[in-house]
Amino acid sequence: MVFPLNRSPWLGTACLLALCSAACGDDSTTTTAPTTTTGGGTSTLSSSVQPNGGSFRFFTASQAGTVSVTLAGTNPPGVALGLGLGIPGVNNIGCTLSVVTRATGGAATLTVPVDAGAYCAGVYDLGTLSEGGVGFEVRIVYP
Repeated sequence: MVFPLNRSPWLGTACLLALCSAACGDDSTTTTAPTTTTGGGTSTLSSSVQPNGGSFRFFTASQAGTVSVTLAGTNPPGVALGLGLGIPGVNNIGCTLSVVTRATGGAATLTVPVDAGAYCAGVYDLGTLSEGGVGFEVRIVYP
């Protein structure tokens, strides 16, 4: 979002406060919309994937280190999904995965060294999901 520079400084401050307060919250919320988390730590993405779809979480690694992405489980159990780590698109629209693996709930972890910066992780349909999709939980640990 771009704000004109000729606006009141109060407008910029109000927008900054709104963005900061929107970023604070419980990472265990179920959502299908992408969300962003900053500051290092652990984030949980619980949602569902529809046929030919995906669901992603955006986060910022505050320093170089290792990112771990784990498909903790699926509902129904044992469903194979694509699990990946990549970089967000412009304005956090979309996620270009550069490291991917096939994952079955509870059995797969993707571990990747990263530099400080913006990343996205999540799951996607491998082309095997039937109508109605599948629920999942992904845990992301980042520096």
